[in-house]
Amino acid sequence: MLIVTTDAPFLTPEAVAQFLAACPADADICIPLVERRAFESQYPGLVRTDTPLRDGWYRLGSLFLLDPQTLLRVRPHLEGMFAARKSNLQMARLIGLPFLMRYLLHRLSVDDIVARACDLLQCRGVAVRDLPPELAFDIDIHQEYDYACAYAARQNAPTLPERATESLKRKETAR
Repeated sequence: MLIVTTDAPFLTPEAVAQFLAACPADADICIPLVERRAFESQYPGLVRTDTPLRDGWYRLGSLFLLDPQTLLRVRPHLEGMFAARKSNLQMARLIGLPFLMRYLLHRLSVDDIVARACDLLQCRGVAVRDLPPELAFDIDIHQEYDYACAYAARQNAPTLPERATESLKRKETAR
């Protein structure tokens, strides 16, 4: 099952196909990672939250590939992780105090996190790397929307729909 967020304005069929092609057939959960330098190269000046790890700085992509049976089994754990996804510290707490300490000391690697998550969820998970930056561009705040509009205009691409603008304004006003 492919889960895609609704706030990824530059997602392309090619980027999705590249992610799917990189996912091992025997994996229960595949999560895309985009390295900070690749993201900043394509979207310069956009301030984002990156996760500092021993082997680099990464951000999650906006789509996930999951085996449906595994999803049903691990759903409570995934919901907790999803709720904590914007906080690196909360994510580290979910996987244990030793990981929190290693995170704070910048001694965690992607492989360490994958191994711990697989152990907790009792499944085979994979962090898929070297993916297109557009997989990690999402819109959570008004500044990201403004950036996306300006970027789209520079690329001669259509701007984001007015309906999305109104929805984002309501979201910002509610905060």
